[in-house]
Amino acid sequence: MARASNIYEYKKNGKTHYYIMIDLGKDKNNKRKQKKKMGFKSVKEAKQALIEYQNELKKDQYIEPSKQIFDEYFKEWIRTEKEGTVKDVTLRDYKNIGENILSHYIGSVPLGSLTREHIVNMVSNLNSYSAKYIRKIVSVLNDALKHASEQEIISKNVASNVPIPRIQQKEFQVWNADQVAKFLNDSKDMTYHVLYRTLLMTGMRIGEALGLRWKDINKTTSGYLLSIRQTVNNYGVLETGGKTKSSMRSVEIDTETADYIFTLKETIQKNKEKFKDSYIDQDLIFCTRHGNVLQQPNIRFAYRKDMESIDLPRIRIHDFRHTHATLLLERKINPKVVSERLGHSSVVITLTTYAHVLPTMQTEAVSTLSSLFKER
Repeated sequence: MARASNIYEYKKNGKTHYYIMIDLGKDKNNKRKQKKKMGFKSVKEAKQALIEYQNELKKDQYIEPSKQIFDEYFKEWIRTEKEGTVKDVTLRDYKNIGENILSHYIGSVPLGSLTREHIVNMVSNLNSYSAKYIRKIVSVLNDALKHASEQEIISKNVASNVPIPRIQQKEFQVWNADQVAKFLNDSKDMTYHVLYRTLLMTGMRIGEALGLRWKDINKTTSGYLLSIRQTVNNYGVLETGGKTKSSMRSVEIDTETADYIFTLKETIQKNKEKFKDSYIDQDLIFCTRHGNVLQQPNIRFAYRKDMESIDLPRIRIHDFRHTHATLLLERKINPKVVSERLGHSSVVITLTTYAHVLPTMQTEAVSTLSSLFKER
C-alpha cells in the first residue's frame, strides 16, 4: 500500500518496513526504468532517502548500488589501500576491527544496500567496548566508505555523520612526593626497580621506556638526556618512532636515575657472556635475559605483585606518568615544559588532563599579583 509517492510498506518478521521506488527514466526501448530500495524503518527515513536519490538524479550523480558485500570490499580496501602505507600495528588493528566487529554486524550487507541505520544499530550494540574504541571502529569504517564514495562504488558515505559516544576523561590517582619517595625506597630490590624509577622520573609511556637503547642515553653539561626514537607496542613489537610525531623527543633525567640505569649494563654483559649466540642484542636498556623485548602485560603483572608488599595507595603503572606531571605542575613548572616532557601534541592537552592542579596555581597567581601592587 502506498504511503506517499513512490514509498511503500511491507512486512518483515512481523514488523512494518518501507521501501522506495526510484524512477530512472526510460530505457532504449522507451520502457520505464525503476529501482527498488528496501530496509527503511519509517516513512520519514524512506522519504529522506528518496529525496536524496532524486537530487542525485537531477545532478546526474546517481550511482547504481553496488552488489558487492561489505566483507569483500573491506578486505580488498585493506589490501589495496592500507597494506604498505600504514604501520604494521595499525594494519593489524584494521584487520581485527574488520574481522571481529564489522564483519559480524554488516559483513554480509551489499555496499549499495548499506544504510546509516545499519551503522547506528551496530554502534548501539557495541556498549561492551570503551567509547574510545567505538570511535576507532567508526573511524575505520568511515575511512573505508569514504574511499568507496570517492571511487563512485557507492553514492554516499553513510558512516560520515553517525552519532558516536563521547570519550569521558578517566579519573586517575597519583602519589604525592612522600609516597613516591617511599615507593622508590621500598622497591629497590625488585626486578623492575630501575624501570619504575625511570617512568616516575620522566613521565614516559611504558612502551617508550621499553624501547630505549643504550645509544639513546647521552651525557649533557647538567645531567643526561634520554632520546625516544622507538617504542614497544601492545603486541610486544618494536616500532620506529613514537605514538605521535610529538612523542619523538628527548627527556632530561637526573644523575641519580642515570646511575641506576647504568647498573643494568653489568647484568646485560653477564647475560651476553652466559647465553652467547642465543643472546639477541638489540641494544635495549630494558630487556629479558636473552635480550628480547619486555612485554607490557608482564610488566604490569609484576608491578601488581610488587605492590602487594608496599603499604601505599594502589595506582596503575600508567599513573606514574600522571604522578610525574602533577608533581611538576604543583611546583609551578611551566605547563609547556611539562607538555614537552610528556610528548603531548599540544599544551592544551596537558592543561585539560591536569586541570585539577590549576585552581591552586590560579589562587597563588592572584595572591602574587595582589602582593606586587600592595608593595607600591
